[in-house]
Amino acid sequence: MAGGTRGPVPVPLETKEQNVTQDVLDLLDTKQPLQTGEDFPSIPQAEIKAALDRLASRSMVEYQANDSEQVLLTKEAEGIVADGSHEYKVWKAVKDAGKVTIKELAVRIRDWIGILIGG
Repeated sequence: MAGGTRGPVPVPLETKEQNVTQDVLDLLDTKQPLQTGEDFPSIPQAEIKAALDRLASRSMVEYQANDSEQVLLTKEAEGIVADGSHEYKVWKAVKDAGKVTIKELAVRIRDWIGILIGG
């Protein structure tokens, strides 16, 4: 059955033998507020939003969407946080030694950046 509204009652959105609109109502009967990402992890957010929109259009629910993002550092970024950037390592090696040739610089910082510069 296609989802939508008809008359005063929301038409159920059925997905693979699942009535998402009814599932939302059933869960709201026992738990408020809902965290759709946690409460319905196997249902796409677009389908949940469609069900909520249908219920809201009939003044059966009110909802507020809260987006969140989680940012994680890469392994390389964790190394930069712990030991400084590659540029900082070059600057520090030159500062500590005064003058450094490219080959000498490579020897001084190869453990830090894991490569030999210029050969």
